Amino acid sequence: MTEITLEKLFCKLEASQSGKNMPILCAIDPAFYWKTHPKKQKGVIKDIKTDSFCVNEEETYFTSMALSDNNNIIALGSGNPDGQLYFIKDMLDSRDAECSRFQVQQTEYLNAPIHSLDWSGNHLLVGSNKNTAKLFRIHGDFEDEDSPADIIKLGNYTSPSLEGTVQAKQLPSYLHNTFVNAVQFSPNYSDMQKKTETHFQLSNRFLSITANSLLIWDVMNERRPVSIQTTDRKPLKCANWSPHAPFSLIVTGGDSKALTIIDTRIATGYQGGVVWKAPNAHDHTIRTALFNPFIPYWVASGGEDCVANIWDIRSTYHAPVAKIDGHRDTIRSIAWSNMRPESLCTTSCDE
Repeated sequence: MTEITLEKLFCKLEASQSGKNMPILCAIDPAFYWKTHPKKQKGVIKDIKTDSFCVNEEETYFTSMALSDNNNIIALGSGNPDGQLYFIKDMLDSRDAECSRFQVQQTEYLNAPIHSLDWSGNHLLVGSNKNTAKLFRIHGDFEDEDSPADIIKLGNYTSPSLEGTVQAKQLPSYLHNTFVNAVQFSPNYSDMQKKTETHFQLSNRFLSITANSLLIWDVMNERRPVSIQTTDRKPLKCANWSPHAPFSLIVTGGDSKALTIIDTRIATGYQGGVVWKAPNAHDHTIRTALFNPFIPYWVASGGEDCVANIWDIRSTYHAPVAKIDGHRDTIRSIAWSNMRPESLCTTSCDE
C-alpha cells in the first residue's frame, strides 16, 4: 500500500502542468489555484471574484436578463404587473475602487410582466404573458443623461389560440399558464441596422415557447408564426438555438423531463422535426438547456432534480456523459464559458 499525502499530490500536479490554469487544483484547494497562473499576468487573482448590487430594494420578482452585444449594458426584467425593465451598466473597466461595479442607467415600464429576454444589436425581445412576445428597437445612448435612450415597440407576436388544436389535446388536463418562458433570436439574426459581411445567410427569425409548443417567428409577420412544433405532451420551460451553422438546431426541455433537439429544416409533419431525444433526461422538470459554443455536439441541461447533465448528441445511447451533482435545489440556468469549451457555470435556488 502506498500513502500519498495532500502535499505530495500538490507537488506532483504542479510539476506535471507547470504554468497552466489547473481546475483540479482549484477544486482541491482554492487558495492554491492562483499560484499556477502565468508569471506575466498582472496582479494576483484568488478564486472567482464576484460583485453584488441591489437594483431596487422594493423589487421582488426578477425573472430574466440579457446582455447587449454592442456595449456593457445588461437588461434585467421583472415579472411584476408593471413590467419594470432595468438597464444596468457594467463599470468594471472604468470604475474607481470605491465605486459600485454596476449602475442603473435607465428604467422602463412595459405595463406587462416580463418572463424572458434576448438582445441582438439594437433589437430587444421580451417574452410576456398571454402568449405574447414583443419586439423593441433601442435608439440612443443609455449614458446620455440629457437624452435617454428610446425604447420603441416594433411588433406584438401573439401565438394562435390552442383551443381545439392537436397541441391543446396533448396538454395535461390541469390549467397551464400563458407565460412565454423563453424567447431567442436566431444566432444569424440581423437587426437590419448593421451591414456585416458574413459567409452565411442572415436571418430575421426568432423563437418563443408557449405551453407545449415551440414557435418560430419572422419579425416581418406579426399575424402568425412561420411554424409551430409540438414535441411534448407537457408544457415547455426552455428552448435554445444552436450557435453553429447552419443555425437550424433547437434544444427544448420542460415538464415532461425529456430533452429534445429539433431541426427547423425538417417539415413539422415528420416526427415534429425531432432529430434527437432523451426521454428521461432528468428526474424532474428541465429548466435550462444550452449548446456548447465551441463543440457543436455537446449540450448541457439542468433542472428541478438539482443536477446538471452533459450530453454528447453523437451517441445513440441517450445517457449523459457527465453529471454535476452538487446543488441542493433547482438549477435555473447554465452558461458555457466563452474561453474554455470544458468549463461551465450553473445558477440555482440553493441558499
